[in-house]
Amino acid sequence: MHRHGYKGTKFGRESDQREALVKSLAEALIINGSIVTTLPKAKTVAPYVERLITKAKR
Repeated sequence: MHRHGYKGTKFGRESDQREALVKSLAEALIINGSIVTTLPKAKTVAPYVERLITKAKR
């Protein structure tokens, strides 16, 4: 199996499930200020949330 062209971890989920997971974690982080999750999931969510914060500031 080639890993070319895919950045990030799969978390054993389909692509739509991964997308929903990241969106859900990002929403929880913004609403609550902090979340309890695994390190790989946190590393995946961090850039997503950073982009949202940058867009919100603009």
